[in-house]
Amino acid sequence: MPEICSVIDKYTKKIKIKAPDVSLTHRRYFTPFIVGIKKCTLVLSPTLMERLNNSETETLIQHELSHIKRNDNLIGWVALILRDLNFFNPFAYISYYLIKSEQETASDKLMVKYSQKSSKQVAKNILNSILKLNEIQNNTVSKNPIPNYSSSFQLRKNINHKIIQNRVRNILKLNPTRIHSQIFPKILMYSLFLSLLLIQVVFVLKFNNILIFLR
Repeated sequence: MPEICSVIDKYTKKIKIKAPDVSLTHRRYFTPFIVGIKKCTLVLSPTLMERLNNSETETLIQHELSHIKRNDNLIGWVALILRDLNFFNPFAYISYYLIKSEQETASDKLMVKYSQKSSKQVAKNILNSILKLNEIQNNTVSKNPIPNYSSSFQLRKNINHKIIQNRVRNILKLNPTRIHSQIFPKILMYSLFLSLLLIQVVFVLKFNNILIFLR
């Protein structure tokens, strides 16, 4: 796939990182992602790549490479492990979500700064990519339907739509000439994550003379 290699070579030189390996998967992992710590690999789905036009493909790859520039793959794994170790703590899930949101927003900013595309074009490409990704996933689910036992699925769908709207709105507000690295929000976000992990919700149940503590 020479067009993908070309995008990677050009963008990695701009943001000054080492080009990652590329792995194509035909499994049901349609969303692109980065694996690895010292040597990173960009995992792509040919099913998704075939649906995207050249501009959308370029934006999608540049966004994933921006995550490598920020070391989000390493930070994301650490945050995921801490979240799972504190599975009983609801604040761990809230703080983990905030970290992932910060990573997506910051990577969008980095991409707008170095991609030489307008904020409007980047927002359009991201929105189209998300719509096409959802279409692929929905078609896959329709072939292997999962019973819907709860209305929570609809609630999650509405929440996801709101997240996408906010993301597109934030991109449209970006001015490439005024984007700079903001270390303070990042430090604040991760400090909040660590502090929320320490917050424990404790329930005390008393049966006769026996006290049972649930956290």
